[in-house]
Amino acid sequence: MVTGASAGVGRAVALRLAREGAKVALIARDKPALSQLTVEIVSNYLAQKTADG
Repeated sequence: MVTGASAGVGRAVALRLAREGAKVALIARDKPALSQLTVEIVSNYLAQKTADG
């Protein structure tokens, strides 16, 4: 679980974990930036996006 995932260190950690094959849960206040990060992770690292609440 990565908090503050839409920018800065949180974003870098999320990308690194995804690149290493980890399943990541992303949390952030900036919904547009979070959506952009999700698209980037899905397209670059073949992650699966889920909405399990």
